[in-house]
Amino acid sequence: MVMKEAVDLLEEVLTEEQLKMLHDLDYFIAPASTRHHLSVKGGLAQHSLNVTNRMLQMNDKMNYGIKRDWIIIMGMLHDLVKLSYGYEENLTLKGEQHKSIPYKANYKFDIGHGAGSIYLAINELKLNLPVPVASAIYHHMGFEFPRDSYSVNVIKKNPIDMLCVLLLQHGDQLATYVDEMEYD
Repeated sequence: MVMKEAVDLLEEVLTEEQLKMLHDLDYFIAPASTRHHLSVKGGLAQHSLNVTNRMLQMNDKMNYGIKRDWIIIMGMLHDLVKLSYGYEENLTLKGEQHKSIPYKANYKFDIGHGAGSIYLAINELKLNLPVPVASAIYHHMGFEFPRDSYSVNVIKKNPIDMLCVLLLQHGDQLATYVDEMEYD
């Protein structure tokens, strides 16, 4: 069900060839994290779908006017960098998957979380990202002050860019900390 929903959304913005590339890069089987939210097979696609759905809901309810295809690209591809993490099952000495840290990462490169996702979108999927979309993906982990003060001041001059950044940040946080958390 999740896979079909994710593919349906991605088919709106990607070519058949680009969708095949995502399959080949294990987008639909990679976990979302090593031990936090959705550290399960297929977790990345589920998380991306959750973020996208949250963003689409907020865009509709708040009448932001952000293009649907931009939202789908931002939500579904904001964590594309995780495909470079080389996730593998973290096994105990008994050969069972570790309960608290189910996966381990074998990073292939590190240019930053947002930058890595943009890099893969442009270089692997051959996407032409609009500036507001690239800006949102780049800053989706939030701002760190005072380091990001200059970036924030630039983005503030472009209201659509700022709206895309904030929409993705908020959608990601709601998906991660509300939709995907397992509470005792």
